[in-house]
Amino acid sequence: GNWTVSTSFGKAFNFTEAIRLDLRADAFNAFNHVNYNNPTVAILNPQFGLITGSNPPRQAQLSARLSF
Repeated sequence: GNWTVSTSFGKAFNFTEAIRLDLRADAFNAFNHVNYNNPTVAILNPQFGLITGSNPPRQAQLSARLSF
């Protein structure tokens, strides 16, 4: 079976009543588990039965937002 784990962490910092900083980190396919695509099923295709790819590897993104 296919499985992926995506996670997110965030923290908000209030400096004053009007100034706020939000930090966030996201990870997609956090454990970098390989999930292969389905094999080619067209019997006349020269690549019949071959698995020709997989889902994307681990990806991460960081973000910051300053509100005032």
